[in-house]
Amino acid sequence: MKILHYTPNFSMPTETFIYDQICAVEAKDGFDNVIVTSYLTNLESRPFKSVKHIPIQQLISARVTGVLAFRFQQLAFFINYSAWSVLLKNEKPDIIHCHTGNGAKTIYHILNKLKLNIPVVISYYGSDVTSEPLKRRFYQRDLSRFSNQKNTISTVPTHFLKAKAIDNIVIHADMLRVLPNGFSPHFSTNPKCSFYQESLGQPYKILMVGRMVACKGHSDLLYAFSQWLKKYKKNAQLMLIGDGPLKKVIDDLIISLGLADNVKIFSALSHQEVADEMRMHDLYVQPSITDPVSFQAESFGVAALEAVSIGLPVIVSDCGGLPEVVAGPESDACCIYPQKNINALTLAIEKMYSSKFSGDEVFRMTVVKRLSQESNTKNIIDIYKELKAV
Repeated sequence: MKILHYTPNFSMPTETFIYDQICAVEAKDGFDNVIVTSYLTNLESRPFKSVKHIPIQQLISARVTGVLAFRFQQLAFFINYSAWSVLLKNEKPDIIHCHTGNGAKTIYHILNKLKLNIPVVISYYGSDVTSEPLKRRFYQRDLSRFSNQKNTISTVPTHFLKAKAIDNIVIHADMLRVLPNGFSPHFSTNPKCSFYQESLGQPYKILMVGRMVACKGHSDLLYAFSQWLKKYKKNAQLMLIGDGPLKKVIDDLIISLGLADNVKIFSALSHQEVADEMRMHDLYVQPSITDPVSFQAESFGVAALEAVSIGLPVIVSDCGGLPEVVAGPESDACCIYPQKNINALTLAIEKMYSSKFSGDEVFRMTVVKRLSQESNTKNIIDIYKELKAV
């Protein structure tokens, strides 16, 4: 079966789960995959045998084109339809898999313009459901039409995002499938085996991974970490991995809270390096919030899943799909607190520290088996086969 994957950018560092899924399908017998993208990036760390580049046609500059195509919803006028026509004739895909809402918008215009009827999978992942439909009227209209066609199936990673897709994009419930994101097996195949011992005199090490944007809740974690240090007078370090528009705000907050000696920031690490850092830490925290300005929320939480799979205890907020990701038997390995509640987060950190956590393999494996890449691959292949049979 020939699957044409379209993703606007191949490949964004934050979209590892898309790359992992495509590679996992490619490894199965009977499947031939080609990736098509408008913007090439990060290719050295994301190799693939067949990547086709059809850029968005430019007007004056890339910036002007981006503003007109996406902010003002004029994307249809910037698609190179002739190049797409040639590619589709040559590749003859059985299924087109659109990754992200903007990816689906591009394919929607192409299939309409070229009058083609190819079965489509649309995978929504987060802000393409929680915020974009509320800000862009044509975005919502086009994706509602596309997602409700009889030869289209849409996927979302959590039940939280399914409810949002029904409300914000107006997708019929029977056209939506919950397909949790998978994660790279190198997180779970070599789990953490030694845990924090205060008697060794080492600092208690806390980790967070995420872009520095409002919905990730970095400031809540910094305030809670500061409160915990002052109240309990602990020897601890906090590492933040990520970059983004709020980097300077976060840097300034670290200084104002007197945390310069306790907080380290790494703007970018490879996926393997993130796994290595997780194994060297004692606690993972994901303090995400629902941003009242952008409406963004934590639709899934891949980093929290990776932390669980590696054996770390985790604290997550009750934002979006995070509670679904860490769902498992009651355990000292997991604590869920009310988002934006800094005092509750402070107490959760102290609870985790005081628990003398020494691992919980039952909890870890419950989550790993439910959300493995193998399970994700099986489910997406089932969807491909269902569409091809229509």
